[in-house]
Amino acid sequence: MGSTGAVRSRTPQLRLCRSPQSTDNFQDRLHWGAGATYPTYWQRRGCREMLQRKPLKVLSWAVVTIAAVAVLVVTGVTTWALVATNSPSTADEARISSVRINAIRTGLSVGVGAGGVIALGLATRKQWLGERSQAHQEEVAMNTIMDATERRITDLYGKAVDQLGSDKPAVRIGGILALERLAQANEGHRQTVADVLCAYLRMPLAIPQDVDCRTANPFALQNSMVDESIKQEVQVRITAQSTLKKHLYRDTKEGDDFWRGIRIDLTGATLITLDFSGCDLGGLRCANARFLGTTRLSGCSFDETSNFRNATFCGHVDLDHAVFKSGARFVSADFQATASFLQAIFTRGIRCDEAKFGKDVLFRGAEFGKIAAFDKATFAGGAVFSECEFYEDGQFTGAEFYQRAMFRRASFRGPAIFSAATFLRTAQFGDTLFEGRVRFHGTSFHGSAGFAGTRFKRELSFREVAFDTHAKFEDTHLGRGAHFRKVKFKEGATFDGSSNSGESAFFNCAFGGSTYFHNFTRRGVRFHESFVESEHNLIAHPVGWLVSPVPTRRGQFAIVAWRPPFALP
Repeated sequence: MGSTGAVRSRTPQLRLCRSPQSTDNFQDRLHWGAGATYPTYWQRRGCREMLQRKPLKVLSWAVVTIAAVAVLVVTGVTTWALVATNSPSTADEARISSVRINAIRTGLSVGVGAGGVIALGLATRKQWLGERSQAHQEEVAMNTIMDATERRITDLYGKAVDQLGSDKPAVRIGGILALERLAQANEGHRQTVADVLCAYLRMPLAIPQDVDCRTANPFALQNSMVDESIKQEVQVRITAQSTLKKHLYRDTKEGDDFWRGIRIDLTGATLITLDFSGCDLGGLRCANARFLGTTRLSGCSFDETSNFRNATFCGHVDLDHAVFKSGARFVSADFQATASFLQAIFTRGIRCDEAKFGKDVLFRGAEFGKIAAFDKATFAGGAVFSECEFYEDGQFTGAEFYQRAMFRRASFRGPAIFSAATFLRTAQFGDTLFEGRVRFHGTSFHGSAGFAGTRFKRELSFREVAFDTHAKFEDTHLGRGAHFRKVKFKEGATFDGSSNSGESAFFNCAFGGSTYFHNFTRRGVRFHESFVESEHNLIAHPVGWLVSPVPTRRGQFAIVAWRPPFALP
């Protein structure tokens, strides 16, 4: 009976002593099984202590006999020694007898004390054996309970997954609810259950081509679909999405319903009116996903990098007040409707390279902690970056703005690159702060360009830039110096009230319309091979510069320095 119990208790103990880190290979995963409960730290520590114990040694009768003989010998020797040392040297017999009796009594007391010491040791050993036996029984009971719990969880997990594979939508919904109940009761399985629900949402879903995906919602999809099975599948997916939302919602964070640190992987999924607003997520992966209808992610908090690479947003996207703690990736994402990022926080930046914004996109008040890259992005609608904070690089190389581009009262703490960008309509940079270097190389302004009240603290470079309409630089601080090289002001420019702490230079620039340079001194501005189309175009001359009355071979009039008292040629 004892040996059988020992054999039975050995297997669960060995299973408990396996650490979760050892489940990286396929064999270990088979050992644990689907839905298995990994042991906690204290359980693993108890297992290690149990396996490190020395084997129990049985107390033999020989040891007991030897101990008894030793007690008798110690008693006799002690008595003899006391009698021998207390022998009287006189003839007083009474005194001698009394001394011997006391000596014998003392020797017997020593023997009794030695026996008591042995009895105390045996009692201590008995107590230790009892405690060890109790601990062993508790360990066996714990292992039995854990094995029973693992078998029950595995059984429930398997049945719920089987329900998800059913042909009947009601059974699939029941499987989702069963998985939710399982995860709610077992905290260690919540990530696994979330992964299963995400895997189900990643399954293909056929959407008819005549469905308007921009305004799609579950009811509209059901009414527009002929296939009854797809109609029912829509409800199953809505149930899976709402189940995840229920346990990731921030308002449930203080209760038992909140699932902390859950990572959501919806790569390639088809999502119908996804609503994760106000949720706290460990991370969100939606690369190549397709979002039908309105997508609500406002107020979300993402602990890990969120990936929306190549994602397609058919409807409106709401990311207002969202917090991306580890960066956001919207590379090559397609926003077919409006997108709102009002006051969103990108702690480690955002990458929207080659992204397509089909309608208006709003980033007003957003904060970009690291690099904010919009290289080769396309803004078919209005792009509003007003009052944004760019703490490091702001990159818009090759970006195309088909409608108004608003950067009013924005702040660029690091470099700002707008090289090869195209502004087809209004480009407004009024009251913007540029603390780092600014590059407008090869940029095209086909609409109005406004830099009134803008402050450039470091180098400003406009190279091979074309302003198709009047460029406005009123009250602009050009920092350490602005360099305009091969810039074409087709309808003139206004630099009234502008200032700089260095020298602003115009190299090979052409002014086609009325040009104003009020409050510019000769020390603050320099022209080299720059021209105006008409000798009357330079209405407000900068101090120390005039328009040559003699046109060039191309019919232009050069802006030349005036050195009194010498007259112009």
